[in-house]
Amino acid sequence: EWQYKTEDYLDLLLWQEAPPSNRTCSVCQKDGVYRCHSCMSELLFCTHCYRTVHHLMPFHQISQWTGGFFEDTSLTKIRLEIHLGHQGKPCPWVPLVNNPWMMMVVDTSGLHSLMIRFCQCANSLSPNMQLLKTGLFSASFTLLKTAFTFAVLDNFLLDNLECGTLAMNYYSKLRRITSSMFPHLVPDRYRELMRVGRQWRQLKQLKWHGFGHEKPKPKAGELALFCPACLQPGINVNLAEKNAADPAWLYSRSLVMDGNFKA
Repeated sequence: EWQYKTEDYLDLLLWQEAPPSNRTCSVCQKDGVYRCHSCMSELLFCTHCYRTVHHLMPFHQISQWTGGFFEDTSLTKIRLEIHLGHQGKPCPWVPLVNNPWMMMVVDTSGLHSLMIRFCQCANSLSPNMQLLKTGLFSASFTLLKTAFTFAVLDNFLLDNLECGTLAMNYYSKLRRITSSMFPHLVPDRYRELMRVGRQWRQLKQLKWHGFGHEKPKPKAGELALFCPACLQPGINVNLAEKNAADPAWLYSRSLVMDGNFKA
């Protein structure tokens, strides 16, 4: 059946490369020059509507109509700013005449250069904690230049667990997502991913084992899962009754990083 449908599918894919005949904004019906490839149906937007609709979706991939084709562009070029501390709204204590803070944010959709304005209220959190509250894990606590979304950190740990993906290969994939033609020009944040990935794994382990509610530090073995099927002296095996004729593997214990015996 597929061989009779191939041409129709190909024609539709090529047709979607061009804008519709009217090329109007999907919100205000004005001239639509930006196409969002992350939105359903890849809708067209004007500059104002795109900033308004996507101020809480800064990791969408967009392209701009040049008159002959759609060219990849970034949210920074249309002056989209991310405001922290006030649910996406500007802080009343921040004069907008000041230049925003430029940061490289790593997401599952690639690397994004974003303009970020921190909350400057008297009771505001530190900048790195404002990022964390927004869902961004900064690679540094003092010099904020790079941050990772929670989604990309979870995805990296899952890829590492299920697919055995190394950090270098995973970051190479992110560079290819950002720029399929020139991935070598994408900024290198491989070492930051290695460090933040370990920090994120530790935080998840502490959270899952209940150490977020109690302040004492975990002791040796307290971040490991208890396995009732394994040999537990004093619980399901009595070493005093060990028979010398029994094979050695019968009383051996296997330690792994996950319960599926993959690591």
